[in-house]
Amino acid sequence: MLDATPQGETLGSPASVPFPQDTPPGETVPLSVSLTAPTDPGTYAIYWRLENDRHEMFGVDGGKVWVIITVCEAGKPRSQTAPSSSTAANGISVTLTGFSHDAGSATVSFCMTVPNRYYSLSSPAPSLLIDQKPVPFLDGGSTEPWGCYEMRYQVSEIEIDQARTIALLIDTSLRMSPPPGDPDTACQAARANLVAQHPGLDFKCQFSMAGYATDLQAPPGMTLEQANQLITDTIEGAIFGPWVLNIRGE
Repeated sequence: MLDATPQGETLGSPASVPFPQDTPPGETVPLSVSLTAPTDPGTYAIYWRLENDRHEMFGVDGGKVWVIITVCEAGKPRSQTAPSSSTAANGISVTLTGFSHDAGSATVSFCMTVPNRYYSLSSPAPSLLIDQKPVPFLDGGSTEPWGCYEMRYQVSEIEIDQARTIALLIDTSLRMSPPPGDPDTACQAARANLVAQHPGLDFKCQFSMAGYATDLQAPPGMTLEQANQLITDTIEGAIFGPWVLNIRGE
């Protein structure tokens, strides 16, 4: 099954590619796809989801398979026209799939590969750094396919053209919200570990729209807000960055 960024720009790829042979779990098989690079400068991404003989979709390391093609404008360095960047931290890989700008804004597209579990990107939004200084975030969020995001920032075309370095800083966390199964069961498991690890911390598990715990007691040196965040992070399996995508420069 195929997705593309920009949408509809499939680069001549077929909608499906059959496996040449039966492939048991843990085995490998070579696959190839012929693509045609477009004439317009930009960054193009094609995504495939794997499907078994029962037409059930599954991922590779919890995600999808993709290829990114960068088409540069004639006479300009690649870093000024169509970036290609990736990074990894704490078992999470992040790949830049697009960067564009107009007179008053810049748009950054990226995909995150999370093994085996569904996570969402928490607040605050990633920061776009122009010469190491953040610019205002306008809007954005998750897109198709799953695990991909598009963010828009307020920045002038002159600032982009004159910038020595451009980077996206994802200094937040990935988390499951809510956790799978019964939230109170997940809370009880987290409580047993947290109370042992943080003497003085105690709470009762009671899931509601306000959170997972009531009657919260924070240990010495920790505020109630910090203790509540620790409980939430543990229950929702938070994975922390930072992840940095270098769009231009180092």
